[in-house]
Amino acid sequence: MAKYTEMAKGVLNDVGGLSNIKFVEHCATRLRIHYINKNKVDIEALKKEDKVVGLVEKAGQVQIIIGPEVNDAYNEFLDISGFKPTDDHTISDTAEEPEEKNFMYYLNVFGNKCAAIFMPIIPAMITGGLILAIKNLLVNYFGYSADSGTALLLLNIFTAGFSFFPVWIGYSFAKSLRMEPIMGGFLGAVLYVCSDAQGLDFLGIAVPTVTYQSSVLPVILGVAVMYWVDKGLKKIIPEMFIYFLKPILTMIIVV
Repeated sequence: MAKYTEMAKGVLNDVGGLSNIKFVEHCATRLRIHYINKNKVDIEALKKEDKVVGLVEKAGQVQIIIGPEVNDAYNEFLDISGFKPTDDHTISDTAEEPEEKNFMYYLNVFGNKCAAIFMPIIPAMITGGLILAIKNLLVNYFGYSADSGTALLLLNIFTAGFSFFPVWIGYSFAKSLRMEPIMGGFLGAVLYVCSDAQGLDFLGIAVPTVTYQSSVLPVILGVAVMYWVDKGLKKIIPEMFIYFLKPILTMIIVV
């Protein structure tokens, strides 16, 4: 039995079962469960579950504090509950009345979305920064040349962590929007590749060369557009063709 099996079973029961779950995600230390009906969530029971360090209530969700091993807890919860991150979970007729959508509501939504996008990629940022620091220490204090193979390799690791920002962000943002995450990462990779391309055009329409490496906003806007394109194509493409045709059309339209 896995380390978080019992916790996952208890949490699933305490939040009202799979039918009461709208979405599940996690950040660096917290398992975030978005619920449909708050009346079905047993907050006190959640606090007492094994491996649960603490609990934070937010607009439409409970944030279960696990610690650094939250990714293991998240995967175990998905296995136990049968929840699929890309499933379209609609709100049932028994859902409670939506809370008042005032300034604080939208501020919480914005903060939660930013956390969902950036928290998963923080380990890559920290690792890249520390490796750059190690490279600088070797060059400045241990006699390594800046052109040495060791220094160049460490610099390349740092560059990979930050230059591919559009790929990381595209993947995590698409995942938070309940799309296929690989499509968001694919869009980020396209932006990265097009940064060095010259003389681009599409059906005679000139495409300006813009450097998207290490950028944040362009891929966020792109994935946001992709979300609506994806939803629109789902409605008009026959189901037997959707697996192959929808990704192709989505990428052509969004890019």
